[in-house]
Amino acid sequence: MNGANAYFGLVNEEGGVNGRKLKLIAYDDSYDPAKTETCFNRLMDDKVFALGFFVGTPTAVKYVPLAESNKIPVIGLFTGAQTLYTPLRHWVVNVRASYYDETREQMEGVWGQARLSQCGRHLPGRCLRYRRVGGVKEALKARGAEPVKVASYERQTGNVGGAIDTVRAAKPQAVVVVGPPNTVAPILKQAHAKGWKPLFLTVSFVGTDELILEAGDDAEGTVITQVVPPYYLTDLKGVALYRRTLSKYAPSARPNFVSLEGFVDAVVMVEGLKRAGKELTREGLIHSIESIHEKISAWARS
Repeated sequence: MNGANAYFGLVNEEGGVNGRKLKLIAYDDSYDPAKTETCFNRLMDDKVFALGFFVGTPTAVKYVPLAESNKIPVIGLFTGAQTLYTPLRHWVVNVRASYYDETREQMEGVWGQARLSQCGRHLPGRCLRYRRVGGVKEALKARGAEPVKVASYERQTGNVGGAIDTVRAAKPQAVVVVGPPNTVAPILKQAHAKGWKPLFLTVSFVGTDELILEAGDDAEGTVITQVVPPYYLTDLKGVALYRRTLSKYAPSARPNFVSLEGFVDAVVMVEGLKRAGKELTREGLIHSIESIHEKISAWARS
């Protein structure tokens, strides 16, 4: 949220978009699907033009149908769940890579270096259980391999001992763990306390800084993939702009991968608003965003 809000501050100081100033309204759903409809209705009461920057799959899968039924654009979800990518949804603009793509690249990246032959998998339970397996399975299948064990744990809890024991019994060399930091951290800590130290890998959703804070020394050696460039590589023009903007408009906020992703989402949203012109419509915003792939890709590479 800090990154997006900072970029909106920059745009507003420069005059806004086609004479309009941007305002970010946020309500806390506590990462609880049961609270999503209340938050959504409050946003509708506020007559928001577009939605964005929602965090997490359990809540996103509730917000998206509400947005679609009301024909409200949703730009930038902090989740890569495949159900939000397939089938293509007209009113949803995904900026980040899917977990399918992220985990596939993760497997391809570590396979040669670690010479892995076995891979285990921890997954959160309930609605998230199978949505993040595809990329791992695809990458392993291409090498004539498959996960040796898949185990689930209860979402948003530290009750992970059973999942650890299940996967450990298969003796994998690497373990992919997916979830928020308050559940990934207990896996790392409890596994290490049991003397089990395979190569642990997780995806960008975990939040690197948050995981380190939660797990402490037990985060050491964990491989975390990211869907944005490192926030400290200021030789990249986009990252340099993010750092300058965050420093000016959110000076108390520390740079990190999460707020950089929010910043990128806001850049996409604003570019779409600019292209949509003064006669702004929600449908026009979607069409405008669909036309900016080349420019955003160039911005990311600069």
